[in-house]
Amino acid sequence: MTPRPARSLFLICSPSYARWQRLLRRCAPKRLSLPALHVSGLLFSVSLLLLGASSTNPAPTPTIVKGFSLRRFTKEGVRRDTDLRADEARYFTRSELTLAGVTYTIYANDSANRPETVFTTPSATALPDQKILRGEQSVRVVRDDFEVSGEHWIYDHEAKTFNIGENARTVIKATLPDILK
Repeated sequence: MTPRPARSLFLICSPSYARWQRLLRRCAPKRLSLPALHVSGLLFSVSLLLLGASSTNPAPTPTIVKGFSLRRFTKEGVRRDTDLRADEARYFTRSELTLAGVTYTIYANDSANRPETVFTTPSATALPDQKILRGEQSVRVVRDDFEVSGEHWIYDHEAKTFNIGENARTVIKATLPDILK
């Protein structure tokens, strides 16, 4: 008795593999051996995997929200902490959002609750659970004392850090007396 060729559990359980086996047995010439059928079925299943065709797991469609807004309040719940707004938001899961036309505002933690920092960018990715906002396209950050712009950036709200990867430009709006002495 000859040993059977090794096959993975996926190929054995795959409905497309079983259909391919039945079709080959019905249409194949009689001199085609059974191991040849297994090899041809294996090639068919591998080609399906490479092409990405899967009848059981279709690509998920994103949820699209127009006029997206996400506000976070302080722990006391009295004042706004941050405000994330976008013209359009797309998300597959709640933990990652792809945004277009983004304005992210950080408010001062004082009685006036005035906007302290404002980010504007054409597109960004938000990770609300980790409080991270990042993007590949240009960003402009405006505060009372400086203005920063650049590309390939990331903002971590927990660590209060902002990093720009390319084309960084900074304008400091403060007087620097006697800097050239």
